[in-house]
Amino acid sequence: MSFPEIMIVRYYESWIIDITYSDNWSKENKNLIEERLERQQEEDKHLETYGIFYKWENICSEEER
Repeated sequence: MSFPEIMIVRYYESWIIDITYSDNWSKENKNLIEERLERQQEEDKHLETYGIFYKWENICSEEER
């Protein structure tokens, strides 16, 4: 099974309203995603907040727990 590098989750209150993915790990793409989400949050009142999750970030092995 192949998992995407970046997962973007859009929320309204406690509801997930949209999930999108990207495999472009470049700094330019990360900045573009953040800018687009900030602009969308200002324009779209249904987007209350969002989360950007990067593959393998904040993952630890069993030994590190």
